[in-house]
Amino acid sequence: DRINMACVGVRSRGITLLSSALGSAGSKVHLDSICDVDSRELADKSAAIEEITGYKPHTEKDYRKLLDERDIDAVIIATPDHWHAPMAIAALNAGKHVYVEKPMTHNIGETYALRDAARDSDAVFMVGHQHRQTQSFLAAQDVIAKDVLGHISLIQANTNRNEDTGAWQYHIHEDASPETIDWDEFIGSAPMVPFNAEHFFRWRKWWAYGSGLSGDLLSHDYDRINCVLNMGIPDSITSSGGIYTHRDGRNVPDVMQVCMDWADPPNAHRHPSDTKQGMTMVYSATLGNGFTRSTKLMGSDGTMELGNKLSIFTDADSDK
Repeated sequence: DRINMACVGVRSRGITLLSSALGSAGSKVHLDSICDVDSRELADKSAAIEEITGYKPHTEKDYRKLLDERDIDAVIIATPDHWHAPMAIAALNAGKHVYVEKPMTHNIGETYALRDAARDSDAVFMVGHQHRQTQSFLAAQDVIAKDVLGHISLIQANTNRNEDTGAWQYHIHEDASPETIDWDEFIGSAPMVPFNAEHFFRWRKWWAYGSGLSGDLLSHDYDRINCVLNMGIPDSITSSGGIYTHRDGRNVPDVMQVCMDWADPPNAHRHPSDTKQGMTMVYSATLGNGFTRSTKLMGSDGTMELGNKLSIFTDADSDK
């Protein structure tokens, strides 16, 4: 009759996901527990949840105790990327349903281990991406199914940011310390370094905990195009870029270009003569400029501009 839920990682993404889950499901979902390695954050979020819901969730700093000791049906995981797979695998092995933020894993080996855990479990496993439910993307699927654009040879997707939060320069709490943060638990499988508040609050800036522009933002663009085209995994990928606009100690690029190529996408609409075949998707990102560049799917008969709204431009040289 009711799903007992826990949320691991209760900063901005965790609370946003939790609010969506509780808001959409209403009384069918009960928030049993919240978990975070930051005791101050736990106390603040617990008090805020109690004020809104009228009940105080159980708090836990160790997700393992939560899985072992609490009667939990489903878990939301919104932690730094390097914890996604270990927590998801542990939850699935414990028979819990799992919703994990993208990227699903932090390295390739974890991907196979998590796939196996999901296959071996009867629980539901979900990975979160943006725009799959957006009406314009549902309409785009219909446009593609009707072959309006013809043979799509080039896709352009972009990230353009020029503000501190967009470059992962998040606020560092002035009271943060080894007394409030379980540093060893945060580090996990990452290389051990002395306590560093910037690493904790701005973890997306380092490969050890995050995945940079590729896992944080490209993953959204790739997934939303894939939900329209079902083009699957590329045959080859090349990339370039560097740290050009935020030389502040980070080691993930803040400018990045990625080129993905398919020799024969499985669901491509081919020209009748079979002379047109293959496709490239270019992802272009900068954290040093906020000029808007739209996503475009460029076909032999037309171009689709796709975002929160959808526009189609016919091609003057279309042979339809």
